[in-house]
Amino acid sequence: MFSTFSKVDERAAGGSSIFVKDNVIHSTVQLTTDLQAVAIRLSLDKTITLCSIYIPPNSIIDKAKLKNLTDQLPSPFILMGDFNAHNPLWGSKTHNAKGKIIEDFVSQEGLCIFNDGSNTYLHPGNGSYSSIDITICDPSLLLDYSWRVHDDLCGSDHFPIVLEHLFTSAQQRVPRWKLDKADWSLFENLCQAELQSKMFETVQDPILTFNTVLTSIADRTIPKTSANPKHPSKPWFDDACDQAIGDRKKSERRFNQQPTTENLSNFRIFRAKARRTCRQARRTSWKKFVSGITSRTPMTKVWNMVNKIKGKNSKATVKHLKDGNDLLTSEKDIANKLGETFAKSSSCNNYREDFKKVKKQKEKIKLNFKSKNGENYNKLFSLEELKTSLSKAHDTACGPDNIHYQLLKHLPDSSLEALLQLMNNIWESGDLPSIWKLATVVPIPKPSKDHTDPINYRPIALTSCVCKTLERMVNDRLVWFLESNGLLANIQCGFRQGRSTLDHLVRFESFVRNGFAKNEHVVSVFFDLEKAYDTAWKYGILKDLFDMGLKGNMPNFISNFLSNRQFNVRVNSTMSDLYDQEMGVPQGKAKI
Repeated sequence: MFSTFSKVDERAAGGSSIFVKDNVIHSTVQLTTDLQAVAIRLSLDKTITLCSIYIPPNSIIDKAKLKNLTDQLPSPFILMGDFNAHNPLWGSKTHNAKGKIIEDFVSQEGLCIFNDGSNTYLHPGNGSYSSIDITICDPSLLLDYSWRVHDDLCGSDHFPIVLEHLFTSAQQRVPRWKLDKADWSLFENLCQAELQSKMFETVQDPILTFNTVLTSIADRTIPKTSANPKHPSKPWFDDACDQAIGDRKKSERRFNQQPTTENLSNFRIFRAKARRTCRQARRTSWKKFVSGITSRTPMTKVWNMVNKIKGKNSKATVKHLKDGNDLLTSEKDIANKLGETFAKSSSCNNYREDFKKVKKQKEKIKLNFKSKNGENYNKLFSLEELKTSLSKAHDTACGPDNIHYQLLKHLPDSSLEALLQLMNNIWESGDLPSIWKLATVVPIPKPSKDHTDPINYRPIALTSCVCKTLERMVNDRLVWFLESNGLLANIQCGFRQGRSTLDHLVRFESFVRNGFAKNEHVVSVFFDLEKAYDTAWKYGILKDLFDMGLKGNMPNFISNFLSNRQFNVRVNSTMSDLYDQEMGVPQGKAKI
């Protein structure tokens, strides 16, 4: 998917746009000009500015306006577009006034032109070729990129122009398991042979060993996505579209070889047919999808399709960030800035001074959770509880250990028994592995906010699926204890089975209707707790558990779970430094 930046002309024709792939970090450049131009900054091998411009055929180029435009472009920059200007300097057979003005401007400003003389435009009326699309750059970029004209018009009358960097590879993404192509039968057989309880009896770090062996088995039975992805195929693109586009390309090549009136006419016919065929295929695909929607169709699938039709990004992207008067453009700097911001959000400094005093005083009292663990909620977990927890798990992204839920769900019983033994050992000792206290944070831009400000990103923590499986088992027991002992207020609906926000909406509606019936006023106050997850008081959570009478394994596990947590931020495939989470709980965890 792409982000779009446009300068729209008031007329039906004209305007200029830039489309940026969603994994390329960028920011917009605000321009003060009446030219049809739009500009952005891109983080590639280095940060460059790209400006797209359109000069209408009958307009006059003002050299002063061009200079005003380029003066606003941070260096180094590339200025490219349809100038409708002719000059042999970039391949035209004739001169015109615009061409002379641009030639003088480029010379006076010490700029360079990428064009190699190739034609960039096919006149749809008379079939003549010309070179009116120009690519201008700072001298520092001239030797870094290759410039070429695509050999296919791609349904337009302008040939696409391709700029390729000469010294860097394409931006890589984090490889993911192709779970739909897994050999689960072989996977289970290898687990049966290699993941047994006895192998963890003598190792120093059983969880690390479990992760290593399971990952090794997955590597042998499940393919991964490429770090350099290809363009995804379009679901509506069928054989008819392929044939129509093939015919269009053949007719275009025939016209290039023999530019006769007949060949030009045939090219126009096949180009129109290709456009019509693809347009019809898109409509047919959409109608087929809509007609297949039933009450059982997952809403995620429906909204994904709607967002594709509307052109919305399926993945929110991080932008360049402001740091005082500076603009952070490298992935590492951006990731670290977000890490610093998230760490500050969970800092005690966010608390008011009067609360800090209360907090300091309260935390002097040590909570004694000692118990012989005879309580039902402190007993060892059963295989049935483990399987129930896995059945409730959604296929969310992996944590730092790269263990996906599907790997756990396909473990044979003997391997599940081995995993259960490891979990029960942790449950009894209360010592969580360090990898379980580490989160990979994915920053999600908050809607309708300034995304150059790091505070306008929401941190979503990706943690170990193995740990979250145990968390869910602990949470089920905790909820059972709270519910069976009547320790939750009857009016609480959040995080309770069989209840939801609808209960409060119905209750609120009832109050309003009663007020109308009695001719009375109804006053309602709504609270939005800012940074509720980030600033949750850890000691306060444990104190509540203590006051409710919880002892032994349960509170000890939760206490260890909340302590000494760290995270790093991932921007594309770049990881930030490690940061401490002083207060709060990570967003994206099972709710304990």
